[in-house]
Amino acid sequence: MEPSSKEPLVTAIISFMLAGILIIFAGINLTDTAEIIARETRLGQTFVGTLFLAVSTSLPEVVTTITAVRRGLPNMAIANIFGANF
Repeated sequence: MEPSSKEPLVTAIISFMLAGILIIFAGINLTDTAEIIARETRLGQTFVGTLFLAVSTSLPEVVTTITAVRRGLPNMAIANIFGANF
């Protein structure tokens, strides 16, 4: 048996670390942007924060449901809707 190459593992680790750094910077930018929006619109930080949280946590389910429907998998789309809301 040949020893397996560690290159895919190194690539995966580097990709994971870069994605984590990107998420950190995006989160910081999102909170600063939400604060500016709350101040400019006078809607309140709690309302704007809740709105951003709701949208950002619902987007993956929306994309998954739309993709399932486009691929002709209605059972998967329905299961995703129920699972996301459960």
